[in-house]
Amino acid sequence: MINKCYGRFYSGNNHSHITSEVINKVLANQGVSITQKKLNILLNIKGVTFDLPFDSQTFPALFGLVGKPISRRPKAGIYIFTHLATGRKYVGSSNSLSRRLEQYFNPNPLFYKEYGLFLPLIKKEGFSAFNLEVFVMPEELSSDYNFFFEQYHLLDSDFNLNTQRVVNFRVNQGNTVYLYDFEGKILYYTATSLNVLKADLGVHHATVTECIKTGSLYLDYFIITDKLKPDANKAGLSLEELSKLTLDKRSLFL
Repeated sequence: MINKCYGRFYSGNNHSHITSEVINKVLANQGVSITQKKLNILLNIKGVTFDLPFDSQTFPALFGLVGKPISRRPKAGIYIFTHLATGRKYVGSSNSLSRRLEQYFNPNPLFYKEYGLFLPLIKKEGFSAFNLEVFVMPEELSSDYNFFFEQYHLLDSDFNLNTQRVVNFRVNQGNTVYLYDFEGKILYYTATSLNVLKADLGVHHATVTECIKTGSLYLDYFIITDKLKPDANKAGLSLEELSKLTLDKRSLFL
């Protein structure tokens, strides 16, 4: 079953204290801010709620909403998992909702090694214990507004399955990072920051920095670089497929 939720402007109730001023104070050390006008736009984004687990109708409906993981124009936004028995919530954001949500529903071992409260609860009780609400950002807003929208929810005490209470805007994280085969002829993956690469594929910052600095191969197979190779062909792998490939290469490497 899919339910539409129209609007989330919380004036006049227990969320009314979460204003742009409050959010800006929380994020002051990151040098970012949002106006109340823009925050109101975020709070009025229409969300879509999905019952879990997905079935043959609702799973295609999800990717009809957020696009396919290999799309050249990924859709940004936030997603909220609600534990039905307790009302406890988890919020996340991504510049590519389809790719991030694919990690949950077609998980790889690296993904399930993450710590926290939420993933262990999924492993223990299954997706049937949750529903999922998805908010897709309007095209006129930059993907950075994902983080403001996420931070808004993190200030709500119901979102107590999140262990990190302040979003990371990934400022000063360096250039875009590219993952190629050892010949530099196949482009497997592009990350907008070191944090994104670590979140998606589990590659530590120090490893990335060393590969970029020295030109050494990652797992004796991949080139990690901040230089674009225009002649390289895109592999077209989903994140799940790429994660499996890196796991296979890691097994050989070890």
